[in-house]
Amino acid sequence: SRALAADVVRECKSEDRIAELYRRILSRPPSAAETVVLQRELNRALALYRAQPDEAKRLLHGIARSPDTPTNLAELAAHTVVASLVFNLDEALTHE
Repeated sequence: SRALAADVVRECKSEDRIAELYRRILSRPPSAAETVVLQRELNRALALYRAQPDEAKRLLHGIARSPDTPTNLAELAAHTVVASLVFNLDEALTHE
């Protein structure tokens, strides 16, 4: 989740990131309803990690940092949470 979030934060405009995470994990775009839920969770996570930057550092502890790793840890941590949510959907777990 962290590596994917780092790629998406680095490569995509903020308004395109949720759709890109979804596309990379599920090979399809999110529905409008799915986007609303994920945007809400992203906003919650961003608020938390901006208010408590040590929590973002703790979540991202141990990540291999390269020169192109995003430096905004709150954004990276929040997108990591969203990527984890998508990875844990039944659709992602049971590819048939």
